[in-house]
Amino acid sequence: MRFGFGVSNFELVDGQSLPAAHQDMLEQASLADALGFDSVWIAEQHFAPERQCPSPFLIGTAIAMRTEQTKIGVYSTMTFAHPIRLAEDAAVLDIFSGGRLILCAGTGYRPDEFAAFGVSARGKRSRIRESLEILSLAWTDEPVAYRGAHFDIPTPEPDAAEGEELAPISVFPKPIQRPIPIWMAAFGNVGVRQAGQLGLPLYTSPLETMPQLKERDLLYRTTMQEAGQHQALFPLLRSVYVAASMAQARADTEAGLLTQSRRYRQWRPQAGLSEAFDQITADRFIIGDPAHCVAAIQRYIAELGTNYIVCRMNLPGLSHAKVMASMRLFAKEIMPQ
Repeated sequence: MRFGFGVSNFELVDGQSLPAAHQDMLEQASLADALGFDSVWIAEQHFAPERQCPSPFLIGTAIAMRTEQTKIGVYSTMTFAHPIRLAEDAAVLDIFSGGRLILCAGTGYRPDEFAAFGVSARGKRSRIRESLEILSLAWTDEPVAYRGAHFDIPTPEPDAAEGEELAPISVFPKPIQRPIPIWMAAFGNVGVRQAGQLGLPLYTSPLETMPQLKERDLLYRTTMQEAGQHQALFPLLRSVYVAASMAQARADTEAGLLTQSRRYRQWRPQAGLSEAFDQITADRFIIGDPAHCVAAIQRYIAELGTNYIVCRMNLPGLSHAKVMASMRLFAKEIMPQ
């Protein structure tokens, strides 16, 4: 079992304290590296004051400069970016980190993001498939020429003569890793099937319950087998907080999680989040004392075959000191198990 640390979660951060929150984030990433977390993750977010992370590759580069061993995981909403630019940004980060980048392909789900970028949510899965195909071409030594439903590379000028062929383009720089590892985020059956068809590690929603995760896992593995694919990495994203006692863990997290739950009910009503703390955390979050957290992790291993958990420890309302304390306790009492 390996563990990652989800560092970019500016929950309940106002504008005046945002610079300090970024410095806290870098300190947490440095501590994660020292404690032996396998990866540190940054998730792209737009147009939400409580989730300000529009430049994950830039933040990932800052983290790379503060760490030595831990991998840099970047969740990129690929729907909103051109794949050539993604290939370039990912290659630069991979170089700065010494070949430590993991890239997670996401499509986005919030209507305001699609509206702001002028992109239709319809066809987002075919768009991301083309993006992934272009990334794989861009990281090779050969020039890129691609014709698809969403992207033409290179793109002819509007007044170009019919049938005029443009020379393929060479994309630089090239990453250290050939190829950069790619995971796929999927919060619905269409995305789960796509991850299985492509044989990519499946990164599911942190809000799904165990029955939902089991359903997704069965669909993923069945689809992967039918497609002749194989995958040995089975990651899981969970919100995690560990304290010395169950009572302390609840006291530290209850108010913030109830606020977060209300927000998610607006963004993703289908998640089915409750208004009660016990129901919110049941089967979704790993929150409690060390013994409780170990038991929860062992359940994921036994029932899902999970072998990699990314821990989102920056829960709403938690101070920097409490996050750091939870990280240390997790590394001491839980990771060795």
